Amino acid sequence: MPTGAKSVIFINRAESPIVSCVPAGASGNLPSTASNLSANSQTRAITRGVSTNSQSRLSGSGNNIATKNRVFISTQNLVGGQLNTLEWNTWISAEARKYNGASSGFSYDVVLGTDKLIGTDAVIGAVIGFGRTDLTVGANSTSAKAPAIGLYFGKRLQQDLILDGYLSFARPQYTTTAGNFTSRRTSLSLSLTGKYATANYVVRPFGNITGYSEQQPAFNAIPANSISDYSASAGARFEMLKPLGDGNMTPYFSAAIDYSYSRTTAVGTSTFFYPRIGAGISGQVGGGHLRLDADAGKASADTFDYGLRATYEFNF
Repeated sequence: MPTGAKSVIFINRAESPIVSCVPAGASGNLPSTASNLSANSQTRAITRGVSTNSQSRLSGSGNNIATKNRVFISTQNLVGGQLNTLEWNTWISAEARKYNGASSGFSYDVVLGTDKLIGTDAVIGAVIGFGRTDLTVGANSTSAKAPAIGLYFGKRLQQDLILDGYLSFARPQYTTTAGNFTSRRTSLSLSLTGKYATANYVVRPFGNITGYSEQQPAFNAIPANSISDYSASAGARFEMLKPLGDGNMTPYFSAAIDYSYSRTTAVGTSTFFYPRIGAGISGQVGGGHLRLDADAGKASADTFDYGLRATYEFNF
C-alpha cells in the first residue's frame, strides 16, 4: 500500500454498515507504541520517586530536588527532618522526557506518595500517579492519560544498601487517530542502590528490574491487544571529591546498560540492549547544591531519548 494510503474497513452491524477509514499502520503500531512509552515513562517515574524517598528516609542521603526534567519534594527533607526521622512522610515527584526517532513527542508524570516508618530500617506506603504522553508516529498521533494507584516499600539491608519496590494499577485512556479506548495496566519494580566511598571519589552502584502488562480492548475494527514488557538496568555513578580548579564544583559521570523485552499480540516481540551515559558537574552554590548534566539513551527499540538537566537541591 502506498505511503499515506488509508485502509477502508466495513463493519457490519444490525442497523446499517459503517465505513471506517483508518490510516495504514495505525491498527498495529500506534496503540502498542503509545503503551510502551507511556507505561515505561510512568514506571520510571514511580521507580525513581520511590527510590529517592527510600534513600532519604532510610539513609539520610536524600534531598528535595528541582531540575529541568524532574522535581522531588519530601516532608522528610524539611528543616529538621534530617535530624529527626519522621514516622509519617509525604513526597511528590514530577518528571518530563522528550522522544526522537520512529516516535517523537513528550511525556510528563506526577507521583505522590505517603508512608510510615516501620522500626528504624523500613518504610511502607501508598502511591498515586498521573502520566500524560503525546506522540507522533509517522502521520498518526496519539495521547495517553494514565491515572495509577499502588503500594510500595523500602528496606535498608545495610547502612548504604537500600532495597525498594512497588506494585501499581493504572487505567490508561488513549486518544488516537484510529479511535479512543481505555485499557488496564499493572506495573511493578524492584531497585537496589548502594554507595562506596574512597578518599578521592564516591561510587554509587545501582540496579533495577521493572515490568508491566497491559490489556487493550478491541475498538473500531482494531482487535484487542495484550502487551507484556520487562526491563532491567545496571550501572554506576562516579563522583570525584576533588573540585575543579580553585572552585567548589566537582565532576562526575554515569554509565549504565539498559535491557528491554517487549511482546504484543499486535506487533510481536522486540528486544534491545543499549547504553545510557551521562556526565556533569556539581557543587555548593549559595544555600543549595547545583548540578549540571546531560544524558542519552533509548526509550524503546526504535526511539531515542535525550536529557539536558540543571538541578538545584535545597532544603526548605
